[in-house]
Amino acid sequence: AIPDTATGMIGNGFTGVPALQRFVVSPEHPTYQVIDGALYSKDGLELIAWPAGRTGTAVIPKGVERIGANAFANCVLSEVILPEGLLSIGDYAFMHCRALRVVQIPASVVHLGKDVFNYDRHDTPCLRLIVTGGSAAYYYALRTETPMEQVLEDPLVAMILEHAVRPGMDAGNAVTPTDLPAAQ
Repeated sequence: AIPDTATGMIGNGFTGVPALQRFVVSPEHPTYQVIDGALYSKDGLELIAWPAGRTGTAVIPKGVERIGANAFANCVLSEVILPEGLLSIGDYAFMHCRALRVVQIPASVVHLGKDVFNYDRHDTPCLRLIVTGGSAAYYYALRTETPMEQVLEDPLVAMILEHAVRPGMDAGNAVTPTDLPAAQ
């Protein structure tokens, strides 16, 4: 259990603890709450940390807007489904998730931090992102050469994106709204 007096940088302290199946905090905790065993901000807008020992699929609830830095670090999940309305994914959020095979990233995500999917391609050769063509996640996958499956609603957009080269997107691998093409 996390004591009510602990209010800062809790999530990073639990990354990679393979026995951790769920977080526990009191309902009166001033900073955190637990939803389905995972640690969230009190207002539920940010996923702080996922229990590293949980396997299978993680479905993050609607209403979450941010995935914190290192939130899934060293997890043994095979799939993560992120909700529409999510806005950002923090630095190293999925660092060293060797069992991870699929992450569904909604088009609402406008910021992906540094090395979100920091992994050794030899350890995790099958990681695949499911993204919307033209989204921040799409450009992140292109930049980092992460395998992806596009979800597209317009075949013309698909054709354009298939042949697009994005100039000026070579400074690191974080993607922010200024990296995205202007609306026409």
